[in-house]
Amino acid sequence: MAIAAHETGHAIQDREGYKPLVLKQAVIPLATLGARFGLPAALMGAMFGSQTLVQLGVLGYAGALVLQFLALPVEFDASKRALGQLERLQLISAQERASVRSVLRSAALTYVASAASSAVYVLYLAVAGGRWLLGKPIPR
Repeated sequence: MAIAAHETGHAIQDREGYKPLVLKQAVIPLATLGARFGLPAALMGAMFGSQTLVQLGVLGYAGALVLQFLALPVEFDASKRALGQLERLQLISAQERASVRSVLRSAALTYVASAASSAVYVLYLAVAGGRWLLGKPIPR
């Protein structure tokens, strides 16, 4: 029930024109391209010694990372709205509130973990690609 309410929170955000959701939706097409082609481009650039391809790949993948960070306030707000709706509609008891809140927080934190993992991977790609951060190839 908590997760269904969370998804309803997204519907409410959409209906109200919640600005972070509007921004996230605007970035999705570009971020999708970055996610699809960034990693292969960076890896191919590293394999073939093309610094430009590494840089384009890392930038593309970083664009996808931006989407994940834009999703964070959207997800936390949807969980907040969900808890409020469940309480207003009296669908949960006072005893269930803590458990429901925990489930909703966990749902939102999955996006934090995903964003953190992707951020570390972008950093790895940048360093492994060589001259991107250091201005010269990384010794092998």
